[in-house]
Amino acid sequence: MERTHLPSPCRPTRPARTPRRPLPWPLHGALALALGLAVLTGACSTLGGPFAEGARGPGGVPAPQAAQISLIVAQTRSQFPELSGTGIPFDARKAPEVHPDRAPELALQGPGVGVQPGLQTGERPRLRAALYLDKQAYASGYLEVTPAGGAAERWNVVAFDQQGAPRKRFDFTYVLATPASQLRYLVLIGGPYQQDGEDYLGYEGTLIEPGPGNDLEHWARAYKLDFGFRFATVPAHQRKVEQAVSAFRELQRDMDRLERLRERIAATEGNLATLRNSEVPADQAARREQQLADADKRLEALRSERDTLVDATEARFVSYYELRLAISNEFAAFTQSNRYSWLDRAGRQEFYDKWKVVEFHHPRIDDLVSAFLTYKEHGGKVLDARSAAMTVITQNDNWAKDPSKASQARPRK
Repeated sequence: MERTHLPSPCRPTRPARTPRRPLPWPLHGALALALGLAVLTGACSTLGGPFAEGARGPGGVPAPQAAQISLIVAQTRSQFPELSGTGIPFDARKAPEVHPDRAPELALQGPGVGVQPGLQTGERPRLRAALYLDKQAYASGYLEVTPAGGAAERWNVVAFDQQGAPRKRFDFTYVLATPASQLRYLVLIGGPYQQDGEDYLGYEGTLIEPGPGNDLEHWARAYKLDFGFRFATVPAHQRKVEQAVSAFRELQRDMDRLERLRERIAATEGNLATLRNSEVPADQAARREQQLADADKRLEALRSERDTLVDATEARFVSYYELRLAISNEFAAFTQSNRYSWLDRAGRQEFYDKWKVVEFHHPRIDDLVSAFLTYKEHGGKVLDARSAAMTVITQNDNWAKDPSKASQARPRK
């Protein structure tokens, strides 16, 4: 029987520890805090964007903002030399080149529940928070806050403090400026941990509203943010990738065994036909009958072995395609999770590269299916399982989610 060539809708062709950066002021209610942050907040609410973009210097000022300020100094020195120390050396700073990895992108999102000091009374306020950070230093960006029943607001990061590293245990503090020039404080903690003998990752946020006059000692309210407390260190889809790779290898071995059995059956059938058609002396007739009986028995055993292996291989094909379907859905869901969005590009690429291993089974897996159809004419359950998996794989289009976004030809083998 000729092999059936299957149309495939999805056939591919082939940070170091972050240094701790102290806030440029103490976090508790001195006059310097109120004055310094008032100036910074005023600048942020007036100038806006630069505080949410670019890398900061050691004191927390973004490099693009520092370049803009330096340009104003150069302009005033040029326009008003009589008011300037013209002999003092000065060169205006150049604005840094914009790096794509420094543009804020979604890092974490989740719901928040408000709490207050002391006895909790009344209904707890709720909100939804989405944190956008640069993925170079995790130091600049903004928090999008949406109160229940209210409109979204964007609160820019104006200062930060970091301990630990994003991919390890970390404790990050962000000072935020609201559109009304009020200060809020966001603390993120997270990292790997063990519980009940299993390895997990978690991310927790605390959004703090200080008391009047930026009084942190007598804070007014805090929102506990659930960014995902219990993510498996090894995602579910990744374990299934390993199972699918193993199943694929088993299918290759099964088809090799079936091909060898086909050859043995053909050879035995040929020998049996030769025996039946051969002329033998009368005194050797009994011996030939025994040879025919033995050959029939061997042929029956080989055919039985083949049929058993065909059924087992069919079940393995179905299991393989069920795994592929589950992998496609689970990886698609994983790319929408905080576990994934918190990572920088390199971290996301690692997961993508591990997932795409199963994509390289095409077109070899289709060749195996075509070969299998020569043993089971109508394909049994295999074609139905394949069709269901390919529909989901095509819909999810996980191949297009390559974090590198580099154009590449799909692998062919």
